Amino acid sequence: MGVLLNFSIFATKVKPNMSKSTITLFLVLAMQFLSLQGWAQNKPSKWLDICNDVKNNYSSATHEKKQAAAFLLENAPYHLTKINDTLTSYYNRLAQINRDNKYPHCKSMIADLYHRFNMLQQFDWVSDTLLLTSKYLIDDIDSAYTSWKEGRYANHLTFDDFCEYLLPYRVGTENISRWRKELSDRFSHRIDWMQTEDDKKSSAYWAALYINDQIKNLGFHIDGIKHYGGIDLPYPALKNIKMGECEDYAELTAYVMRSCGIPVSVDFTPQWPFRSSGHYWNTVLDNSGRNIPFMGGESNPGYPCKAGYVMGKVYRKTYAYQKESLFALNSKYSELVPSLLNTPFIKDVSKEYVRGVEVMATQNDAVKLNRHFLYLSVFNNKDWIPIAYAEKDSSNKASFHDVGAGIVYLPVVWTMKGSRQANYPILVKANGEVCQMKPNMKRTQVIRINRKYPVFGGVLFYSKRVVNGHFEAANNQDFTDAVTVGTITRNPLMRYDSLAITQKGKYRYWRYVSPKNGHCNVAEIIFKKAKHIVPFDSIINDGTTENGYDVKYAFDNDELSFYESKKADNGWIGVDFGKAVSVDNIVYLPRNDDNNVVPGHLYELDYYDGTQTVSLGVKKSCGYEITFEGVPTNALYILHDLSKGSEERIFTYENGKVKWY
Repeated sequence: MGVLLNFSIFATKVKPNMSKSTITLFLVLAMQFLSLQGWAQNKPSKWLDICNDVKNNYSSATHEKKQAAAFLLENAPYHLTKINDTLTSYYNRLAQINRDNKYPHCKSMIADLYHRFNMLQQFDWVSDTLLLTSKYLIDDIDSAYTSWKEGRYANHLTFDDFCEYLLPYRVGTENISRWRKELSDRFSHRIDWMQTEDDKKSSAYWAALYINDQIKNLGFHIDGIKHYGGIDLPYPALKNIKMGECEDYAELTAYVMRSCGIPVSVDFTPQWPFRSSGHYWNTVLDNSGRNIPFMGGESNPGYPCKAGYVMGKVYRKTYAYQKESLFALNSKYSELVPSLLNTPFIKDVSKEYVRGVEVMATQNDAVKLNRHFLYLSVFNNKDWIPIAYAEKDSSNKASFHDVGAGIVYLPVVWTMKGSRQANYPILVKANGEVCQMKPNMKRTQVIRINRKYPVFGGVLFYSKRVVNGHFEAANNQDFTDAVTVGTITRNPLMRYDSLAITQKGKYRYWRYVSPKNGHCNVAEIIFKKAKHIVPFDSIINDGTTENGYDVKYAFDNDELSFYESKKADNGWIGVDFGKAVSVDNIVYLPRNDDNNVVPGHLYELDYYDGTQTVSLGVKKSCGYEITFEGVPTNALYILHDLSKGSEERIFTYENGKVKWY
């Protein structure tokens, strides 16, 4: 998940459809600001000269081509990027690492590069009016226009579609570069064969699918790596990228597709409503006028990445200034707003993805803050992140449109410290019913809970790996005299479990043997005599330890670390006690997420009132479940582990069952 540009410095200076004199004033003000930063390469008059050059170049061109040039020129002053010598050096070094190294070797190198440069935070915001030239614009307009009119996959586009899906010279906040010809030469010929098939030769869908197959072959990995600078990577840094965030690959895909004349956009959800972070992906505008989602380099159109995930809001990156954006609406107030939404270059396209529920929210009278906007936020495992905005009326009410269902929202106002709760949480049920979650203090319940975070499929998969695994004991180091002392027959569900030893006897060597496809994934193994831990001399294993998963991780009292063998089947790890010993039971813990309730940890249960969370007290767990009494019903809750861990989720509790949100 990348960072969108905060445009607040120009919030009161730019508006759509400005007069020539107003544009000149804006440029003077912008140049004054930017010149203080040392990047005033062009004077305002220079930009006006560039505009005149471009307009004169198309004086005898078609009306559409004139309008395309006007579209770019009118919106260019609103676009800003960061630039300085340090940032340029970082991009060059990043490109070199990606070019010369394979994944995952490049991972640590890119991380080190990020940390070295991240200490340097001095940047200059530069307007496109200072970076563009008339030649660059003319060349780019001509190339994009040819792709539209003479290309094979965009002749179904309206003029407005063309202006957003093919024409722009940039995708986000990246530095400007030349990319169309290089990428076209590299990719467009790879789908020439489609011209022999009548059902595909003019299809934007099929063209996007086959080009995306080529992008997959680039061998990059979505690995959540951060990049220095907090802006989108420029094309020269992207073209050989081996790893990055979903936004990086969505933007690279947009570059590649547009260079081939395929109309592709970048869509995103600012924050998932059920986990941390948000997500970026692509859409192709097919010949029927539908936007078909896909994940560039990962999933093809018709098979969207994260299919089935609920979303609260979805936005599309644009080149044109959006009059309904938070940035535009805030131009008359100039109040502090969330930076993620504070850009004029995003368009709300939620109705293409979600059920589209209407939600009315009101700022609580107890919240004494004078703000013009109210937000609906979703939880990111730690904070509430605004994803939808609306202006309040005189009675402090705000109406939100096209909101996703099956989600809990918290109405918030925005402050210098971030989100501040503005009223009770709002549950939008899967059927579209909207319910305010006002705690019922007169009707209470008992909550029994064994986790602070939902079980995701991937984690549960690892827990299943121990089923049919077994423990052996022997007095020969090679286990030629081994006896099976216990077999795991049930899924421990990521919790500690134990096996009672029925095969009595003294043995020096004890080991865990993994079942088929188990990879010997085990987080902890403890050998006990009565209630006491039996100390061992050394750790032994099958000699095939997977890189990064040390044998000590199975015995280090850290629930999150785990051992992994290179052998999928019958890998093993164990201990040498130095002498023959007897064991009564073996306690083991499979690979897990360490979000279960753990004996001895301190837990606090909170519920959401109308303006804040309210604690129901702190308790020490005596087992793998913890109980809280006198809990108000009809409320939203959250359980904190005060002893360890960071992941936690909001939930409801009805009929003795937890429902996570």
